Amino acid sequence: MKLWIGGIIESDIGDAFREIRSSTEKVVNSKIESVYYGSGISTWDVVLVILESNHPKEHTRISKASRETDVRIVIDYFAFLHGSIPQRELLLQSALLESIRRLSNKRIPGFDFSRLEQDTTAAFRLRASV
Repeated sequence: MKLWIGGIIESDIGDAFREIRSSTEKVVNSKIESVYYGSGISTWDVVLVILESNHPKEHTRISKASRETDVRIVIDYFAFLHGSIPQRELLLQSALLESIRRLSNKRIPGFDFSRLEQDTTAAFRLRASV
């Protein structure tokens, strides 16, 4: 399993978003890539929307054919813009954990969402301790 994070973002936060997104993907993937959570999901794809206005709607989808997820979550633009680096990281982490909760509501047989959430949280703690 692999995490991919995309973004629909304002240009003024692009550099800050890319930096946090890249490091978050790296630390989470280092924890989850070698773990088998079940066959229901092959990639965990999350698009974070950080716009001042006119956000597209949030959604949670899973392709049964490709087993890829498509989760779109809105993060408050002003909280991200004015937040410190740790606050921005927390916004991203909270959105990822929310995506797991939403996916778990899709009831994918045999997929261990609880373990994915635990491993993701552990990756966040590991990152915070570095």
